[in-house]
Amino acid sequence: MPHAFTLHVRHRPDDVTDVLIGPGLLRDAGRLVAERALGDAAVVVSQPAPWGNLGKPLLAALKAGGVGEAHAFLFGPGERQKTLRTYTRLLVEMAAFDQALERDLFVVGFGGGVACDVAGFAAATYRRGVPLVNVPTTLLAAVDAAVGGKNGVNVGTLKNAVGTIVQPRLVAIDTETFASLPPREIASGLAEIIKHAVIADAELFAFVEARREALLAADPAALAEAVARSLRVKARFVKEDPLDRQGRRALLNFGHTVGHALEAATGFRRLPHGEAVAVGMCVAADAAVDLGLFAAGERDRLVALLAACGLPVSPPRGLDLGTALAAMARDKKFRRGAARYVLPRAVGHAVLHTAPDLKALERALARRAQPSAGSRPA
Repeated sequence: MPHAFTLHVRHRPDDVTDVLIGPGLLRDAGRLVAERALGDAAVVVSQPAPWGNLGKPLLAALKAGGVGEAHAFLFGPGERQKTLRTYTRLLVEMAAFDQALERDLFVVGFGGGVACDVAGFAAATYRRGVPLVNVPTTLLAAVDAAVGGKNGVNVGTLKNAVGTIVQPRLVAIDTETFASLPPREIASGLAEIIKHAVIADAELFAFVEARREALLAADPAALAEAVARSLRVKARFVKEDPLDRQGRRALLNFGHTVGHALEAATGFRRLPHGEAVAVGMCVAADAAVDLGLFAAGERDRLVALLAACGLPVSPPRGLDLGTALAAMARDKKFRRGAARYVLPRAVGHAVLHTAPDLKALERALARRAQPSAGSRPA
């Protein structure tokens, strides 16, 4: 079945991820794997919700494409399960499955971003690396965790504290899987798409503004185009800085310094990643306005679009602000007495801002945490 968009995310001359976007790709997964000779035995890493609805079709597709054996590793729902304990359990099951085979093994991350992160970490480290295929079934995973190569697990309240950067060989984004997502899940994915638009693509921002209703209604054509445009932005940064060492790729962290802190402060339970990033973008925009870097009208345009997409623009009620501020100070982007975080200069252009402390973000977060800021319960 033809797909709507094909992207080739090049990391090095001989290292390319094929990203396919369109309807029906889940049913075609086996053929896509076979065409790339990735292996004939699969470990599928997933969680209960996507597996219960879509696991059997995926296994059938893999078998039809020549994958002789497949083992499903399922772990509990939510960000709180993205731990070293889950990772270790997965490696033990992979080894037991592998020892009984005389086949080439590959790993499939199937579901949301948590599944893709854990699968990628295992694929990168088992036998010093086996091929990885990501089949995201949420909009958020499609534009975030599935592409770019970052993976890992949380340690305590430190998000993604342990992990690697190893690129998947194939990412198959079946837009039909988005049709059953609840509105809150669609909105969370739109937060990351809006993030990409703010940092590098003003036309994408205008597209989301114009097609917001269709996107929220999970219109397949609108979502396919939004995902493709969003991933083109991400692909540019990944190509320039595949190992996240030169600084440019750090722009993809817009909204994440505050967003990750809010996730940690709410125990990785109350605030989904996309919603946390939405609040983080608002706080960063406020700080940029305070510093004279961003026009207040542009900030208001961003906040209005996030709110219109059903995303929170302020922290959840009852947030322990002190806990959130402490989590920000422990963030992995805070080094040697200097803070680095992303601030917008205009819709479509962001910069990596370096400051001696996080005071600008702290003040902006404190204002957003006030009841008058319009927070909705998470």
